[in-house]
Amino acid sequence: MTIAANHPNEQRIDAVRNHSKILKAVRQLLATGNQTLSMNGVAKQARMGVGTVYRHFPTRHALLVALGTEALEELIIVVQNVTGIEDYIQKVSDYLCDQIGLIEVLQSDQQIYPHTFTLQAKLQSLNETLLTQAQKEHKVRSDISAKDLHNLLCVFMMAAQTAQNPETRELYSTVLLRGISP
Repeated sequence: MTIAANHPNEQRIDAVRNHSKILKAVRQLLATGNQTLSMNGVAKQARMGVGTVYRHFPTRHALLVALGTEALEELIIVVQNVTGIEDYIQKVSDYLCDQIGLIEVLQSDQQIYPHTFTLQAKLQSLNETLLTQAQKEHKVRSDISAKDLHNLLCVFMMAAQTAQNPETRELYSTVLLRGISP
């Protein structure tokens, strides 16, 4: 049974369910420290055939991009709800630390992943608005661009994911905030 047979962009209910099960399995594997993400391992964790996994995600990179796209959508909601640059750094930093796949999405090719490009543009716009306000309030150096902030957050995310404890993540967050302050 299909959701709407005459709409090619809509998937069957079982396909949507399988897609979700696969992503849940990937999250579970990553949570246990399994970074290899073999398609056979994902299929076993999701309790489905490996062919089903490949039908939804032809590569490991595609799995990470799917996870990252979800994370990017959630990150946009986080950014929409911040109250200033300090709140932004704290909330975004906290959120980014646990997001596997987001770096792949933030660096993805717009022609391969057009939806992520749209999300990136929305995040960029939010960041520009927040940055402009923070610079007007003299809370951020005037020579910092939205692209700089984006790049710094990507570096922060990579460093924070390797940190073994919250104190180190807090240190990185403080360094980032001080570094962009006038």
